[in-house]
Amino acid sequence: MKTRNIAVLSTLSLALALTAAPTSFANPVSPDVTVNNPLVSTSNSITTNAVEGPFNVNGGSVRVVLRGELAATVQPKRYGTFYFQLMDLNTGNIVSNQVYSGSSSYTFRVSNNSFVGNYAIILTSNPVGDTGTFTISYL
Repeated sequence: MKTRNIAVLSTLSLALALTAAPTSFANPVSPDVTVNNPLVSTSNSITTNAVEGPFNVNGGSVRVVLRGELAATVQPKRYGTFYFQLMDLNTGNIVSNQVYSGSSSYTFRVSNNSFVGNYAIILTSNPVGDTGTFTISYL
């Protein structure tokens, strides 16, 4: 009799546990995750958390705290050759040097996990002058 009561009690416990269980499961696709991106600043102390600009081409350097990846998108006002440089502020070395010639929007991309810390973006053009603007975003 005791064995039968234990079996009935176990069956009732299982039934109760199943009725209290959730009726649906989590979506297999994870939601978008927001990550705190590093700040971007210029000599005028403009800061951002994700995207900043526009900055003037030939307007000096833009200081960034880099965590491996970023994009700088130039919006030319006219045809020109645009020179993108990324300088490691700790060593003073240029660690990325890219060139684009044209009059359409163009994105310079930097992706290197060893680029972590303080850097400066320098975007110049030929001809020199008011040739366009650029924005910065973290990938």
